[in-house]
Amino acid sequence: MKRSETPPDSLAVRKAYIDLRWKQLSDLSINWGDEAIKYLLFVNAGAMAGALSFIGAMPHIRQSQWPLTALLLFALGVVIVGIYHAVRYHRTEWLFRRWRQSVDAYSSDQLDWNDLADGDAARSKKWNWPLLVLAYASLLCFFSGLLIAAQNFHEITNAPPKEVSHARMKAAATASGTITNAAPGAKAGSEREPAPAHSGAQRTDPGSGPTSAPADTKR
Repeated sequence: MKRSETPPDSLAVRKAYIDLRWKQLSDLSINWGDEAIKYLLFVNAGAMAGALSFIGAMPHIRQSQWPLTALLLFALGVVIVGIYHAVRYHRTEWLFRRWRQSVDAYSSDQLDWNDLADGDAARSKKWNWPLLVLAYASLLCFFSGLLIAAQNFHEITNAPPKEVSHARMKAAATASGTITNAAPGAKAGSEREPAPAHSGAQRTDPGSGPTSAPADTKR
């Protein structure tokens, strides 16, 4: 049944449903768009931090070009997300400014209602493509950097034996120093001489009992 053939009471119900569904889809579009941009920011920033950690911990890969290329791609993805937010802000501000101008013109009888609604709908369709281009460019930077790192992953796993982690080197040095310091102490303790007997101790003769003081003969 077309709109012109719909009874007035049913038309009001359908209009309410259209408004409700419009709001639901609009909110979903905005929310999922925000989630996508957050995802692009987090994955590019996390990948950039991981690339910096690998470059700092593995000197043998610093001589290659691919770690720097992957790092620059991840950093570029983060920068593009920032540009996306800037473009989105200015576009929203432009829409709001034009909407205020249209409302003022409608309030002063310089613009009718249909022109107000049609103008806002036409403006809402403009400047959508830069946001899409920026979002997909950031995603492309992430996947490109990830692909470069995956193709050269064997250089990370095949690190030279001399490149031991700092924690393992420190633990080995600490354990070695403990053993070295403990050995001389144990040797010195085993060669220690017994302490001399106390000078005031009573001396006894093996063949007789303990000596006693002479008796006083004076009466």
